[in-house]
Amino acid sequence: MNRENLSLKERMNILKMILFFDESGLKLSDIAESMKISRIEVRKDLEKLTDELKKDGINLIYENYVGYKLEGNKGKLLIKRVETLEEIMAQFDGGSFFVSENNDKWESSDYFYGYIKYENIEIVREFLAEIRKKMNIEIREQNYSKVFSYILILINFEKLYNNDRKHTVKKFLLHTPEYLISEEVLKKIFTNRNKDFCLNDGKLLLIADLITGIMINGFSENSFYQWINEGVIIEKIISKAGKLTGIDFTNDIILYKELLNNIKPAIYRIKNEIQIVNSVFKEMILNNDPILEIAEKAVQETEKIFNIKFGEYSLCSIGFHINSAIERSKRENVKKVILICGLGYGSSKILEQSLKENYELDIIDVLPYYLADDLIPGYENIDLIISTISLNRKYHVPVIKINPLLKENDFKKLSEYGMEKSSTKISLRKLLKIIENNTEIKNMQSLVNDLKKGLDRRIRDDLSEIGSVLKGLLNRDNVKFLDNVKSWQEGMLEAGTMLVKNKNTTFDYVNEMIELVEKHGPYIIIDEGIAMPHAGISENVLKTGVSLLIVKEKVKFSDGRGVNIFLSFAAKNKNEHMEILNDLFELTTKYGFIEKISKISKYEELESYFENI
Repeated sequence: MNRENLSLKERMNILKMILFFDESGLKLSDIAESMKISRIEVRKDLEKLTDELKKDGINLIYENYVGYKLEGNKGKLLIKRVETLEEIMAQFDGGSFFVSENNDKWESSDYFYGYIKYENIEIVREFLAEIRKKMNIEIREQNYSKVFSYILILINFEKLYNNDRKHTVKKFLLHTPEYLISEEVLKKIFTNRNKDFCLNDGKLLLIADLITGIMINGFSENSFYQWINEGVIIEKIISKAGKLTGIDFTNDIILYKELLNNIKPAIYRIKNEIQIVNSVFKEMILNNDPILEIAEKAVQETEKIFNIKFGEYSLCSIGFHINSAIERSKRENVKKVILICGLGYGSSKILEQSLKENYELDIIDVLPYYLADDLIPGYENIDLIISTISLNRKYHVPVIKINPLLKENDFKKLSEYGMEKSSTKISLRKLLKIIENNTEIKNMQSLVNDLKKGLDRRIRDDLSEIGSVLKGLLNRDNVKFLDNVKSWQEGMLEAGTMLVKNKNTTFDYVNEMIELVEKHGPYIIIDEGIAMPHAGISENVLKTGVSLLIVKEKVKFSDGRGVNIFLSFAAKNKNEHMEILNDLFELTTKYGFIEKISKISKYEELESYFENI
């Protein structure tokens, strides 16, 4: 190519290639000499390019000793890189190089030398041909060159997107077919070419993410750029949620990050019909939480773009984070916390409520322990991780292990990390009494609901009579005393058998209780001495009920903790589930339930305990 006769379009392409793909920057003198034009002409070209880039929110800046560089949102820069490469390469033989190996003009286009290796073009072409066959996917004609250009950028430019922290949010793909097959195909191609495999997990995740997007909707509705730059999707959801709630979430980085962590895994599960039941969200569904309607409306545009429908649990997750953002908007300087619980839904919820009652904190998310390693790295703006079980891995923030029942030692641990207990809560019972003495109450339940909503965390709900739920459920037929049991399995079997005899459950429910502990460990132990064997709500629950087994000698579980109280229960719905757990929580933390019950040996002593609280 005669560089003295470069057209404006050719010069602009050269400038774009350098600015988008050469991290060392663009030096005016070097490029003027290379293109055989004056520095003034280069400046004029850069001025034209500046105007073009500004429309996409990208700025051309100058740094001493570096030269001209681009500055802007990472997602927008990525989109422009793909557009630039696609546009330039499409000029060769009408874009035939995307599918054909015969491309004589490539060699003569010397302004590409040093940037794009022709071998890498062949690798991408071969990869796409093979992945289409192996995964039976169709790449729409109008998207093929975009997909090609994006993968070429990842393979050709080693430094670009090599250490991008956003890879963390895609780690859910690590063990998926999209990742594993992409890795297998690329390794085979590199091996056949006697070329070292240079793609790390981060780049493979980005390629697997792209393949996932193709499989979801083939990038119809012009969704390619919104898929590779999912920040655009998140911004739309946040904007819609803001309009619906009347709150400006624009600067809430935490909400943005949390939705970013959740949106693609949710879409992946929808398209692959994977159901992950997060028990923490069940109460939101059961109570038809108003935030679900906001979440549903906020994601409508996303559903349309990708031709999907978010399920209840996905909406709960989005709604949970919007709710947290609403709470954040009301207060400042609050610790941001991830809560990890090895317990079931009810216990997790009670612990969450207890923490909120005692501390001014923002619980960003409640995670089951088996998902902690995969999900925690995606949460950047948190101060602490509070866990009810020991976590082997180290994270970027402190981890505080606490007892699910919040003992005095736990309060000391939390205070060491700057968490001071909130001021005394207002008793709801006393507040209602004052109101009742001074005015006529037309609708008590409506007043209670309004007080809870209006006073939020400043109120302590003490309307329920302590112990009334368990007292009403326990009787001589479901309480048993033994000297010892051979194993924790036998203890759970004894407690479960009482549920079966009293027609609370089928025997399958008892087997499920034991299997859950064998699979997940002794998560049912809420404190030394007491375990709460239970399983999920299912057809195996015939009616709500409890059983109490008290053993003189403690039996050891796999983690070495001893138990001699087995309080087993089954609930027909989440409201009854919560009532039982709330009652036990109050009895255990305030009325010495474990200490006193472990010492009794006959039913009359149990009755006496409940009468004296």
